[in-house]
Amino acid sequence: MKSMLPRLDESAIPLPPTRAIVAMQSVLEVSASVAASLDLDPLLDRILDAIERLVPVGRASITLDVPGRDILRIVKVRGNPDYVTQLLGGERKITSSLTGRAYRERAAFLIDNLLDPEWQSQIYIPPIHPDYHHHYQSGMFVPLVADQCVGTLFLGREGIGQFSSEDLYILTLFAPQVAIAVTNARRYAAVREQARSLQALARTNTAFANYSTSGNGVERGKIATMLTEMAPEVVQHEDTQIWRIDASGEWAKNIRHMRNGTLAPLIPDVRLDEGAMGAAIWHGNSALVNDEHILSTPPNTEATYPYQIVVPLVMTEVANGALVLGRTDAPFTEEEFARTQIIAERAAATIERITFTVRLQEQNAALIAANRHKDTFLTNMSHELRTPLNAVIGFAQLLADGLVTEEEDRIAAYTDILESGRHLLSMVNNVLDVARVGSGQEHLVAESIALPPVLAAVERMCAPLFAGKSQRFTLDVPGDIPPVRADADRLRQVLLNLLSNAQKFTPPGGKVTMRVGTDGAEWVSIAVTDNGIGIAPEHQAVVFEAFRQVETGYARSQQGTGLGLALTKQLVTLMNGTITLHSTPGEGSTFTVTLPVAQPFH
Repeated sequence: MKSMLPRLDESAIPLPPTRAIVAMQSVLEVSASVAASLDLDPLLDRILDAIERLVPVGRASITLDVPGRDILRIVKVRGNPDYVTQLLGGERKITSSLTGRAYRERAAFLIDNLLDPEWQSQIYIPPIHPDYHHHYQSGMFVPLVADQCVGTLFLGREGIGQFSSEDLYILTLFAPQVAIAVTNARRYAAVREQARSLQALARTNTAFANYSTSGNGVERGKIATMLTEMAPEVVQHEDTQIWRIDASGEWAKNIRHMRNGTLAPLIPDVRLDEGAMGAAIWHGNSALVNDEHILSTPPNTEATYPYQIVVPLVMTEVANGALVLGRTDAPFTEEEFARTQIIAERAAATIERITFTVRLQEQNAALIAANRHKDTFLTNMSHELRTPLNAVIGFAQLLADGLVTEEEDRIAAYTDILESGRHLLSMVNNVLDVARVGSGQEHLVAESIALPPVLAAVERMCAPLFAGKSQRFTLDVPGDIPPVRADADRLRQVLLNLLSNAQKFTPPGGKVTMRVGTDGAEWVSIAVTDNGIGIAPEHQAVVFEAFRQVETGYARSQQGTGLGLALTKQLVTLMNGTITLHSTPGEGSTFTVTLPVAQPFH
């Protein structure tokens, strides 16, 4: 440097005693006026008013430090020309500016000519007004120090060397009073903000508690909306984001985005192995990110703010999403971090509690429905069992009493007893099969099965059924159909169930077709189609459930326990296959079984 900065020598008062007393009285008067305000913004205006009385200047500004950041921010500016007000909010690094130097060294100093090359790199010249310092060449910098330094005063005058040691002395007397007043105002603002935030936190807790008991069900969009609207009341910030993990478990999807109180565009998906948010969700740990260098990250990611709070939304001990708060003006405090964690936990707990309640209600409804279906099944079963049993007993009684004397009549009676017994045995077997499969005790024997012989055997077994109702049955099997991997007995049972079901619900004179084809290189499909009564869309979802029967018209007039299709689906699933239904009321139904081509069976 070319010369030492002119500083105040505290051991030598640069005023005669009489003038020093007058100066001190003036400082005390304006200090009392300044100390009367606890609101920071009015306080800063009073400080500049006081400076005008003590040391009239062309321009005055107050810079205050930003907690957690290595900068000073201009919080109040006054002077001519009017464009100096455009400096408001500007930031200066403590390490590389003259205001920062006064703050850093806690020393007041004068500069006679700010345009001197020695100071050019340390002064701020507005880009839109490069001649700014031609108006204020003389500068005075005074740190605001009480217990600690909180900022700096800058005063400017037109011309060179316009400040004296007397000016510097008076401002140095006044500066500690300013520092005390600013510190008190900051503490008062912090207490007010804490009280306001705690009240907002209490309101948030109440809102989530009321919603969880409202019986509205799980509306995650509503809860996300509540969270983004209430979060700024609990912790002051600019940007609120709600994220949810997608079905793959590898990406986070932005479902709600608010910026300064208004809806903002949703942010593109983010991988969970990228950024602070991904790490927080992945590990289930909250993160307080106070790093200005995040501003240099690419746009359109979640890390667009230098200061962030990331809190995972944990439900049933698993992170399902995250709440992200961001701001640019100051780092988040540990207290703000804790409050954010509380509201995120409340939101997650609300979703979890409502989800559990809804699931419990659904399970109760399912149990009630299951009991009702079982009651219906038992009623139907008692009827279905009585019918063949009564036939067996009736014909046996006639034979035992010698009332059937003709040979032809006796043969007919024996035949009715045999058919009734087989029907009774079939129903009992179905009940036992459903119970065995449902308990996991059914063990299949997997083998490679050529379909044509099995299908031909099934056709022969069902031929009397179709003939009895004058129905036409067609079997369509390509010659090159590959073998399937299945259990032979259970495959035969599945096909018999489907054909008997089609025969039962197709009126006399109808048509039933079994068509075999391939579905790619690894699957074989077997479709049973009829032109019967069909199944309404609202009933299609329940026909594969045990104890369920369609309670309409022609369907209800047919015998059955409601177990055939349920057992069929269970057996197909055990053979690593699938079964689907396509049906149109009044036109018919198609049940399609898909089985794997003969390969290693799992």
